[in-house]
Amino acid sequence: MNCRNPWIRLATAGCCFLAGVVLPAASAAQDPNAVFSNPRHRKATELMRAGNYARAEAVLDAAVKAEPTPDAYGLLGYARENQNRFAAAERAYRESMRLAPGFLFARVRLGIVLTKQKRNRESIAVLQPIETALHRHPEALFHLCLAYLETGDFAKAVAAAEKMEAFGPEMALRVAKLFVWKERFPESLPLLSRVAKASPGSAEANFLLATALFRTGQTGRMWPYLEKANRLDPDSAPTLLLYGSGLLAEGKFSRARERLLQAQRLQPQDPRLRFLLGKALIGEGDHAGAIAQLEALVKQDPDKPEVHLLLLSAYRSKGDIQATTRQARQAVRKFPGHLESQLEAGMDLQTVGEFEVAEQALRRAVDLSEGKPADRRKARFNLATVLVKLGRDDQAVPLLKDVVDADPGEVNARVELGDSYLRTGDYEPAVQVLQEAVSQDAKNKRAHLLLGKAFTRLGRHEEAGRHFQAFQDLETTDGASGEGSTP
Repeated sequence: MNCRNPWIRLATAGCCFLAGVVLPAASAAQDPNAVFSNPRHRKATELMRAGNYARAEAVLDAAVKAEPTPDAYGLLGYARENQNRFAAAERAYRESMRLAPGFLFARVRLGIVLTKQKRNRESIAVLQPIETALHRHPEALFHLCLAYLETGDFAKAVAAAEKMEAFGPEMALRVAKLFVWKERFPESLPLLSRVAKASPGSAEANFLLATALFRTGQTGRMWPYLEKANRLDPDSAPTLLLYGSGLLAEGKFSRARERLLQAQRLQPQDPRLRFLLGKALIGEGDHAGAIAQLEALVKQDPDKPEVHLLLLSAYRSKGDIQATTRQARQAVRKFPGHLESQLEAGMDLQTVGEFEVAEQALRRAVDLSEGKPADRRKARFNLATVLVKLGRDDQAVPLLKDVVDADPGEVNARVELGDSYLRTGDYEPAVQVLQEAVSQDAKNKRAHLLLGKAFTRLGRHEEAGRHFQAFQDLETTDGASGEGSTP
């Protein structure tokens, strides 16, 4: 029996999905043989069984003109729906319900075509009141679950999905894929776990469960399911891509590269594979290989800021200052509204001495970081260090104070703030903030050196001497251990 063709099933199995629902006496659908009593209905049913929905619609158009019954309009809606003419199908189903308000078939199909038109709240209003009657209609339950997901009612979506399990693992898997598609990975896990257990030979079920585990940060639990999916379907590029992603997350760059190259042989133009290969090759130290992949990807997909940033990272790791500068300038210019591009490229431009361009990028990063505290602190700190290098300590001080106030454990900002205070002649505030830095990091050589200078400016030579000595002791210790001198 074809569960996806309810009108054919209606003609052969006696309205099985209408069981338990009271319909008006006038509805021919109460009698499985009544459909065939009308020659046009019988002809349309046969045409739809053969997949000829356009001819069936022509027959039914004549039928509703001759005798406008709920069954004829229901069949007409179904013929139109299967031609993806959803608005026209909706009109027919509504006319069927007008003639017979309790006609469940028309109501169910109306809910489905409303979802297909992305009118999810209207679909819920139609289907939710009859949800208990959908225990024999998986397609309607599937679309109701989709409508709940699209409107953000995840608890009801989960409840509807659980009802789908009664129709077997295949239908449960179909609805579980909705949660993965909508990236509701935590909600998908219980259902996918049961589906994978019920279908141990399904590569897709094991792959989707592995995906949900990976996306919820449970990489360790992912591997048995991913390995099973790979054994069941060794030529699945998505499985190999996920394998590479998992290995990358664990820092196993060589093994990740092998899996990703396997996947790339299957799907050579997949941009995700080039991107992940770039990451793996950078991790391996093969910067030239990473640059080759990423330069090709920039040509293939030039408008993705994350690709430009990874290429920037590859140039930086290779030590190619000219290419790093060129790529950073391009990222700043091309993605003015992208926080990470402005922040990362601005930091690189600062490193290579492009202070004016770096300042512009980092000011944009500060503006774009509203509501992102960690990024905001990073942007302000780096903007302050650029302003210091431009000799504008008076502008750097407020930024550094903001960073210090926002993060009491931030040592580097305190040291920079103390240094700026020294240059602006504010020796007492310099002592205070540098003492805080030393209390948090007693081995910070620069903080001790600057404290020594601040105390000297205040004429407190004994205290200055203690910090100069601490600086010298740390220099000696670091020199003996090969760590080098203070920056």
